[in-house]
Amino acid sequence: RLLLILLGAGLAALSLLRLAFYGYFVTPGQDLPSGVLLTALWIGFKFDLRLLLLVLLPVVLLGWIGPLHPLARRSGRRLWTAYLALATGVLALFYMVDFGHFAYLDARLDATALRFLHNLRESALMVVQSYPVVPLTGLLLLVVLAAGFAVWRLAGRLAALPEAPGARARRA
Repeated sequence: RLLLILLGAGLAALSLLRLAFYGYFVTPGQDLPSGVLLTALWIGFKFDLRLLLLVLLPVVLLGWIGPLHPLARRSGRRLWTAYLALATGVLALFYMVDFGHFAYLDARLDATALRFLHNLRESALMVVQSYPVVPLTGLLLLVVLAAGFAVWRLAGRLAALPEAPGARARRA
């Protein structure tokens, strides 16, 4: 149940970010056929689903091991909360960079952005001068903390259910 809730919440969050991206960058009066928009959103949804499944794969593969179980053991809950908060932070960082890259160059983030790493000092200076780096860093930290808190609370609530793994041991 934990993985399904995390998958659903992740899909909802990434879909909202995708819609926000479109809403922010759509040109007023731009005539985009609804079929094209729906197709693009569907492709994005499938990409987000695959991405989230890859992020959750370590939990599926290793979470059944006793000490690593996210519901049966507190140590497992700590580990997976930290992992999922970090993964959320990485995804949020990539989304922020993609948003900024599109705002700067009118192109989605791809491998050609690596050319900016050639002169890292100059690129970093341009980023600091052009974007609100400190507030965005605070926002990123807030997203990571909120994700960690949400996963911790969700896992704790699910672990407290009578049918949760380890529940019999807690009742004995």
